[in-house]
Amino acid sequence: MTKFANWIAFVLLVLGLGFSMWSGLTSDTFRSTQIEISPIQPASQSILFDKLKMDLSSTLEELKVQPIWKISISEIQKLVGGDPRVEEFQVVRRFPNRIALQLQPKQPLGLFLDKNGQFFPLAADGELLPALTTETVFNIPIIRGRQLHQDLDSRKNILKALGLIPKSGHFRSQQDFHLGLHQVSN
Repeated sequence: MTKFANWIAFVLLVLGLGFSMWSGLTSDTFRSTQIEISPIQPASQSILFDKLKMDLSSTLEELKVQPIWKISISEIQKLVGGDPRVEEFQVVRRFPNRIALQLQPKQPLGLFLDKNGQFFPLAADGELLPALTTETVFNIPIIRGRQLHQDLDSRKNILKALGLIPKSGHFRSQQDFHLGLHQVSN
């Protein structure tokens, strides 16, 4: 009778552990209820970080209802890495229910003003980043010129010129500063 009682106790123990694991794994404890987005270097937060965080938060919102182990880190990496505003990022799964995304947006050196009045941040590599609304435009040099929208080499030349603008003094780059590239006809 002791063997039978031990066997029944073992079966009940296994069933109890199985039920505990099942209920734990299907409960909200392991669902990704939080997706934290923070800058890699908090002290040097980019001026594009808030907009980027807002856009990524809404894109990643659907992940909050999935169990954390079903969330594909590589899919998040593809999504974040495909955003032209992102310079560098890290994605980490933190159990029991968090995904931590740290990112560093590209730092714009100027704003390209196109013929329609839209402002496009100009990254250090000459890439035009997605347009900003007039409410989010910040105090960096504004650059105009028809060919700049299409010509990467012209944008890189303008960036070289921006590098010559002093960081302090009367003509510092943080003041209202406009550069224009005009084609001279012969």
